[in-house]
Amino acid sequence: MSSSDSIAVRTQSPASSVDQAAIRGITNTIGSNSCFLNCAVQALWNLDPFRVSFVLLKSHECTEGSCIFCAFTELASNYQFHEQGPINPDVLREALAAKYHDANKFQIGFMEDAAECFEGILYNLHVSLTSEISSDGCTGDLCISHRLLSMSIIEQDVCGCGATSEPLSFDQYIYYVSAASVVETFHLDRTRTFAHVLKASTRFKKQCPNEKSKCKATANVSVSLVDKPDVFCVGFAWPNDITEVEFIETLMNCIEDEIDLDEVFDNVASTTNNVFKLVGIMVYYGHHYFTFFFHSGIHKWLLYDDASVKEIGTKWKEVKQNLIKGKYQPLVLLYCNPSPDKVFSKDKKISESFE
Repeated sequence: MSSSDSIAVRTQSPASSVDQAAIRGITNTIGSNSCFLNCAVQALWNLDPFRVSFVLLKSHECTEGSCIFCAFTELASNYQFHEQGPINPDVLREALAAKYHDANKFQIGFMEDAAECFEGILYNLHVSLTSEISSDGCTGDLCISHRLLSMSIIEQDVCGCGATSEPLSFDQYIYYVSAASVVETFHLDRTRTFAHVLKASTRFKKQCPNEKSKCKATANVSVSLVDKPDVFCVGFAWPNDITEVEFIETLMNCIEDEIDLDEVFDNVASTTNNVFKLVGIMVYYGHHYFTFFFHSGIHKWLLYDDASVKEIGTKWKEVKQNLIKGKYQPLVLLYCNPSPDKVFSKDKKISESFE
């Protein structure tokens, strides 16, 4: 299949339209350089917990002319009710450009990073839903950015002598790791799970945190996940323009379609449903971004490349082979809780806040 026209897009009633993601490409006209935005939008829209929750939200603090919430709401409506064919992202592109004008980010016609755009959309939704500029420690019941995708993490240096550093608390939407470090770690032991490789690639030995002691032992970094999201995102930091097939193949062979958070973190506050399924991957190749996503309605992996939508297959290995063959660089992996417990529903008490 070569385009979105190749996939039958079902006509959906408003009552059921968000249960399964409407399949739409997104236009990227010559000179607009909007592939990074299209990649981020497709990732968010196809995340079932995010989509189902977002359409239930009504009230927000609007910033006219640069309101990301209003712009994404319009795109969501176009996804659901637009006639067959790709949708236009200009309303969100213009809102982002206005919002980040002073920072000279996401400006019309200029290429940006898809992962940064993904995080920027989530941050601005947080601001609209909570009226809080700070993103750390958000406890807003209606903030889907934090409720569904944000990790609350505590890091602490722990020495064998018993000394510990002050705990460092922070929130993040994406768990970043060096692609080179992952490949190097996987080369050392190819029997490790991807989760174990992630953990080994992000733990570095440090000096004893007790500066007054003469302890010569090394301290380990303990990382605890104190608030588990329904979506766990892993981001890769790439060395400059590495596109060797062997490197990409090794990385793709390390990535698995399941991840156990108990193997990534030293401690996880939740003791149940900690094994997440891979549902999406944001990809980069040759100054172009696109998205692979597993569609829960038709049970197939789809490739969203601007206006084009292609069926890849039913298995993760088919996506993996596609990435290796094309020398595509994975940017962000999206793992989802198979039994999400933070999704908004009209059947839950939180629905009272929507009235």
